[in-house]
Amino acid sequence: MSIQEQKVELARMILSTDDEQVLKRLRAVFQEEGTDFWDGMSALQQKIVDESIAQADRGELVTHAKAMSKYRKWL
Repeated sequence: MSIQEQKVELARMILSTDDEQVLKRLRAVFQEEGTDFWDGMSALQQKIVDESIAQADRGELVTHAKAMSKYRKWL
C-alpha cells in the first residue's frame, strides 16, 4: 500500500470512529512529532477535510466495515 493509500485509509478510519480515546491518542502522536499536519496540507486538502467533518456532523457517515465490504475488491 502506498503512502497516499495509507493516508486515505487512516482518514477513513478517523472519520468513522466515535471513540474519543482513539482520537486523543492520535492527536498526541501528531503533537509529539512537533508538526501540525494541517499546515502541511494544501488548501484543497483542508477544504476536503472540512467538508468531511461537516458531513460527519450531519450524520452522513459510512462505517469502515461497510466501506471495506464495498471497495475490498479494488484494494
